[in-house]
This record gives sequence, structure tokens and C-alpha cells, in this order.
Amino acid sequence: MTVEQSMELDRQQHDHANASANTQDAHYDAAYEFYLDHGFWPVNDDELAGY
Repeated sequence: MTVEQSMELDRQQHDHANASANTQDAHYDAAYEFYLDHGFWPVNDDELAGY
């Protein structure tokens, strides 16, 4: 593997980690909105539909 290939792989892994973190943040935000509206945390993703 060349240095360029190694750097590209590092970048892809970094991008994937960021995308995963952003998705988790969005999921948490939706759950928190649900909590504020209903007074309890959603049990599953089906309850989060629409948030």
C-alpha cells in the first residue's frame, strides 16, 4: 500500500466515524424531543416515527 492509499483509507474511516456520530446525535435529539413532548423516553424506534 502506498502512502497515498493509506491516507485515503484513513480519510474514509474518519468520514465514516463522523457520519456515524452525526446519525447518533440526530437519533438522540429525536428521542429527547419525544421525551419533552410525552414525559417519557421512547421504547423503540417505531415510537420515534415523525420526530
